[in-house]
Amino acid sequence: MWPAVVPTLLLLGSTGNLALTVNELLKRSHQEQHCETLLLLRHSRQLPCSQMEQVAAAATWPVLRFSSEANFYLKSSQSTEMLALICLTSDVKMDLALWQALANNLYNMRHARLLLLLQHATVQQLRALANTARQLHFPHVVLLQLGTGNAYQLQPYAKEHWLQLQPNSSPIFARQYNYHGLTARTLPDQVSPRSLGYRDRKTGELRMTGFVAKLMQEFARVHTAEVYQIVCSWNMLVVLLGSYCVFALLDTCFGWLLMQQQVDWTNLVFNERMISGIIGQPCKLYAHATNSGRLAHAQLFLLGLIFSTLFAAHLKTLLTKRPMERMVTTFEELRDSHLSIHFTEGEHFYVNMMDVGTPIDIIRSKITFLQTNLFYKERKSMNKSKAFSMTSTEWQIIKEQQNLFQRPVLCFQPGLIFRYKILASVPLQANSIFAEPLEELMFRVHDTGLLLHWKKPSLGELIALGEISGKDPYPYVPFYDFKVGDLFWVWLGWAWALCLAFVVFLCELIVYRMKKYFNN
Repeated sequence: MWPAVVPTLLLLGSTGNLALTVNELLKRSHQEQHCETLLLLRHSRQLPCSQMEQVAAAATWPVLRFSSEANFYLKSSQSTEMLALICLTSDVKMDLALWQALANNLYNMRHARLLLLLQHATVQQLRALANTARQLHFPHVVLLQLGTGNAYQLQPYAKEHWLQLQPNSSPIFARQYNYHGLTARTLPDQVSPRSLGYRDRKTGELRMTGFVAKLMQEFARVHTAEVYQIVCSWNMLVVLLGSYCVFALLDTCFGWLLMQQQVDWTNLVFNERMISGIIGQPCKLYAHATNSGRLAHAQLFLLGLIFSTLFAAHLKTLLTKRPMERMVTTFEELRDSHLSIHFTEGEHFYVNMMDVGTPIDIIRSKITFLQTNLFYKERKSMNKSKAFSMTSTEWQIIKEQQNLFQRPVLCFQPGLIFRYKILASVPLQANSIFAEPLEELMFRVHDTGLLLHWKKPSLGELIALGEISGKDPYPYVPFYDFKVGDLFWVWLGWAWALCLAFVVFLCELIVYRMKKYFNN
């Protein structure tokens, strides 16, 4: 859409350098991140803004014209990817009315990009604009001075609020969040395995655990994380490169002086031992090390022998056990079973919102809604006479927990899923400055598999705190593993077998001798 718009804008801007600057900023901003809607905002008593009118006349994509008196909930009808063009007046009261209208209309859309147009701006005005943008939680702001053509990018959390943009500056609107040590507060919901706050017994410090708590800790580490600025700096890279060159030279010289080896000049350029040391690999593997290969094969043979023996023993034991009770696999079977079905009272709202004809209608009359604390207490007890609602993430934690048991207690059946997609969310304040980066981090966490990685350490911490039990609620005498002491009974069995065979052989020999004697 922009290739058709930009030439027109450039023609309009040919009459003066100011319109060209506005057009260039809009063009580059759209190339960096596409916007779906352009919002034009000016004061109702303000004279028409020529640059804004030129942009509106040339645009062929959705344009919204608002004044300081507008009050419309844009998020219910427009995409959150919006760019707002605001024409300021230099009058404090009129500009405050514009900011108030902007705040009302962009409710929970604070990451919308703002391009402010102002004829001239003093140092006091720049400081006031930065404070206002920060108080209203607008992090993406660019100010264009129409009188001079200078553009400034807002840095809302830094000491220096404004950064002047050069003609080749990129990006126009900053995408990298840096909160410069800003404090973020969070409150765990005290529901395991999601998030749980506790006090460390050794240090007395407050700590959090759970996969949602680890998400928040990762968010803080990724953004208040100064260590990465040190590790990834050019100085650190120069130190690593210099260290590699020095140690590679020493390795080559020592090989020639001490071990009388021929000088290999390729070691100065590519030294495998030095690279292994830098990345933390203690040694390198040789493909021609026959002794190591034989030892590895011997270990694999012994390990395979042990596992195959244990597997065969367990399989024979399971085949001799009585059959278990038939599992419930469908909603009809769940309805007709003796199991009682429990949901939390917080899920009552979502159950009522589900359309008629969904699978949950089959068991709706049998559902009992419990208070949240009572529900999790009942589910933690793993009562086999009850069925509980849970998300797939919670089931993964319970599944890991049941790996500690001799036999699983709760089970999951694909035929008992009543909703496949449930949006995961973290409650935030309205217009939170953390909403956009936290949403991006949640997508990355799911894509990279970090959520699955956090579940196991969360389970261990919850077990250590006593929130999740690692003790089997239904213990039974299992088949125990083969031990060295059991060889005594094996040898005893072989001894009895040999004795019995010897006795049988003697009996047969005596009978044979007696028959031969009487026949003669």
